Order: sequence, then structure tokens, then C-alpha cells
Amino acid sequence: MGLNYSRPEPCYHGYGDQPPAKRPCICRRRSSLLPSPRVSKPDISPHANMSAVQHSILDTIAEQGVHFALWSSIMSVGGGLGEIFVNHDARMHISGEHAIPELLEAHKRSKYLTNLMLLVSGASGALAYQQTKDNYWLIGSGLMLAGIPYCALVEYPVAEQLKFLTLDAKSEKAKTLLASWGGIQLGKLALAAGGATIFYWFARR
Repeated sequence: MGLNYSRPEPCYHGYGDQPPAKRPCICRRRSSLLPSPRVSKPDISPHANMSAVQHSILDTIAEQGVHFALWSSIMSVGGGLGEIFVNHDARMHISGEHAIPELLEAHKRSKYLTNLMLLVSGASGALAYQQTKDNYWLIGSGLMLAGIPYCALVEYPVAEQLKFLTLDAKSEKAKTLLASWGGIQLGKLALAAGGATIFYWFARR
């Protein structure tokens, strides 16, 4: 007995149990003329390669979301502590004529970096949620992102008012606004510290 095949070629000469290539009849020649099945080739176009690279990068970023969220939030907290206990404390011990221009220049240079760190931390928290499906990462992300509108609605108007008081830096209004700057920075620090605490707590789990 020959080998059995799941899909044998038909033969009417008594050799149907043999492979087509070993049949002595005309069916052997007929099977050699049958078209070979087409084998699909993998898509190696530049577009497919670019798509694969993009998916790989996004997957890597998503996997590192926890670390990005943790370290960016810690950096935001560190920046807030430095602003309150170093920069603002020093301003309160010098005259308003020097303190206000220094505050405005420091705010002009740091506001973009501060908002960028808050944005990175908030977005990383959202990526960490995609990875862990833990809702607390969304809470931490919301606290970090809340610092951006806080800067726009609370911090920025005070800085704009101080710009118009540089010529009258000794006025009571200038002193009041300068003193309130510390409280404003404390509120922003509280948001960042809350988000960083949540990130750190759940990153350890």
C-alpha cells in the first residue's frame, strides 16, 4: 500500500494510491502541468516598516509610562520647593526694586519648563493607566495636569500686575503681590506633590 494523501490527485488507471510524481500513467504528466499555489510574500514596503517602528516606539513609551510619570513628577516637586524656599525667600529679604524684576525674569524663563514637566508627568500618568488599568494613576495625572490651568489663571495674572508696578516697587500693592507669590507657588506645589505621592505609592505596588 502506498501513502494516503488528504487531497490526492484523481487517477483512473489504478495508481490513485501513489504520489502523482511516481505514477507511470499519463496522470503523472498532467499533475506536473498544474499551476503551483501562490505564496503570499510579507509586506516589506517602507510604509509597513515605518508603521512597525512607530508601533514599537509607542509600545516602549507605554511600558515606561510609570517611570516617566514618577520621575517627572518628582522633578516638578523639586522645582516648586526650590522656588518657594530658595528664590522667593531670598526676594522677601531684598527691596522690591530688585525683587520684582528678578521675579519677573525668573518666571519668564521657568514657566515653559514648568508647564512642560507638568504636561509630561500628566501624560505619563495616563500611559501608566493604560498599562496598569489602575484608576489612581488617572487621579495623579489629573493633579499634575491641573497645575497648567492653575499657572494660567492664578500665577500669570499676578505676574502681569507686577510688570506694571516695576516703576512703583515700593508701593503697598507691590509688596502685597510680591508676598502673595509665595502662597501661589505653594498651591502649585501642593498639586504636584499630591500627584507625585500617588505616583510613588502605586509605583511601589
